[in-house]
Amino acid sequence: MVVALRCDTPLMLLPVLTLTLLTVLGLGFWVMALAPGRRENQTFAAFSWFAALWVANDLFFWAFAGPETSGATWARNAFLIAMGLQLTFLAFSWVFPRPYPVPRAGLAALLGSALLVAGLVVFGEPVGEVGFRGGRFQLRFTPLTFVVGGYVYAAFALGRVAIVRQRREEEQDSRFERQLRVVQLAPLVTGALTSAAIVVLPLLGVFALLPYASVGILLGALIHAYALLRLRFLSPESAIDEQGVFPVTAKLSLAVAGMWGLTLLVVLGLVQLQLGGSLREEDWQRAWVYALVAGSLPAMLLILLAQRILTRPLRELSEAALAVASGRTDVRARLPGGARDEVALLVESFNDMVARLEHELESQRETASSLAHSERLAVAGTLAAGVAHEVNNPLAAISSLVQSAQGRVEDARARELLDDALGHMERISRALRDLLDFARPPGEPVRAPCSLNQVVESALRLLRYDKGFRQLELERALDPALPAALGDPDQLQQVVLNLLLNARDAIEARRAEDPSAPQRIEVATEADAEGALRLVVRDSGCGIAPEHRERLSEPFFTTKPAGAGTGLGLAVVRDLLRAHGGKLSFESERAGASRGTEARVELPRAPQETA
Repeated sequence: MVVALRCDTPLMLLPVLTLTLLTVLGLGFWVMALAPGRRENQTFAAFSWFAALWVANDLFFWAFAGPETSGATWARNAFLIAMGLQLTFLAFSWVFPRPYPVPRAGLAALLGSALLVAGLVVFGEPVGEVGFRGGRFQLRFTPLTFVVGGYVYAAFALGRVAIVRQRREEEQDSRFERQLRVVQLAPLVTGALTSAAIVVLPLLGVFALLPYASVGILLGALIHAYALLRLRFLSPESAIDEQGVFPVTAKLSLAVAGMWGLTLLVVLGLVQLQLGGSLREEDWQRAWVYALVAGSLPAMLLILLAQRILTRPLRELSEAALAVASGRTDVRARLPGGARDEVALLVESFNDMVARLEHELESQRETASSLAHSERLAVAGTLAAGVAHEVNNPLAAISSLVQSAQGRVEDARARELLDDALGHMERISRALRDLLDFARPPGEPVRAPCSLNQVVESALRLLRYDKGFRQLELERALDPALPAALGDPDQLQQVVLNLLLNARDAIEARRAEDPSAPQRIEVATEADAEGALRLVVRDSGCGIAPEHRERLSEPFFTTKPAGAGTGLGLAVVRDLLRAHGGKLSFESERAGASRGTEARVELPRAPQETA
């Protein structure tokens, strides 16, 4: 098929294609730089770069065509680029405005057929004859031309259907309605213009618009870019999008583009000064195209590298900083790759700062909680002391009256009842003493060297009068070479008594469940290598539930049955040990042969010179 199109470069073709190339490249980088993490921005950038390849392919062919130039390579490239354009458009339709579920089988079939068609284009003859003969353009279609063209239009139709479906699913969201209408319009405009230039008119024998076919892609790209920019403001993906910041990559892209344009003008100006009138118009066209394409590739690579090396880490760091500013301390900035540069140092320093901030805030929360708890305990202690004093005096009078009545009553049953009454009053009195001991701030202990072994023996002698304790098996392992402790013997004896009585109660609780269970208490003293003294009270009782271990020293907390404990014993022990600079800890087992609890007390050793 011979047409009237001659090998002379059509009027305004070079500036039109140059402007188109620069615009689609700029749109791709601009949209990518605004939101590099969005799938729709990534697929649009890929679409724009395929469009730039199409324009560059047209530039090289139409600007350099001579009277006998073959267009086979140009045609093959055009078919392959058209396939890439439609596949990226299809990918865009699957992710805009939200990701769309794509069947894996359908995706595999689409990609497989794309590889097959690409093979036919590379190794076959997509067109029978294309190029200039005798200065006139010739083109002959073959069956493979329609096969490849049909595949391209099939991919285009699939993308169009996906966009329509996306619009139907987003009908309830008015934010996306306008954007989806615009995106529906873009492929129609692009498809109509390019189809007219490369299919409809050539079939009618008109090839005048064929060199300008790639310009139709520009209109569609502009419409898509508008929809994406609107989507970024209507549906921000991150805190940075909400801030509406101007990305560093966008600024860098403008700077690179400006420097590239300036360099291009300087180089062409120098060529004009040096060679002047010796250059023909064809030479100027070639110089312009070569300079344009040769400058575009380094600029593209520079911007891509800047986005990977600089923009992504900065965006990650900015999002983490905004999250911390909003009150979150559980976020950390991630650094892609293993680079060691200033950005990596900045990210690591930021993460360290956030970790310290999180630790400080946690410490402040714990301190505030402890202060609030201490204030409540102080109020409770004051009230308890007042109640104890008010109750203790009438109780003492009642106890005296009951004891007086015991001496006058001869009836055995009556005396038994009076004994029970005295026992209950003793329980009340003991509870009141515990309350007063807890409410009374522990005074500064009279610290002096004392024997921890003697304190333990003194407590055991007192417990010989306890009926329940006398029934237990007692094992001593007191270190005879134990150094002297630094403390108040009376207060330390109170600590030992409380621990031994708790051990007795735990054994009795287990015995109620299993009468054959062992009933054993082990008491041991030892010194560690660091100079601290340790008292260990180990029982074979019922053990401590894991959820109760952290609350053992909490005032008014008890695991004993109602009326059997006040929950103040271990709270008093804790306060006494704190005043001595000591510590209290527990280990417990709820099952097996080692069932029971081990209470450990650590006390400071008396200095050698005062021992």
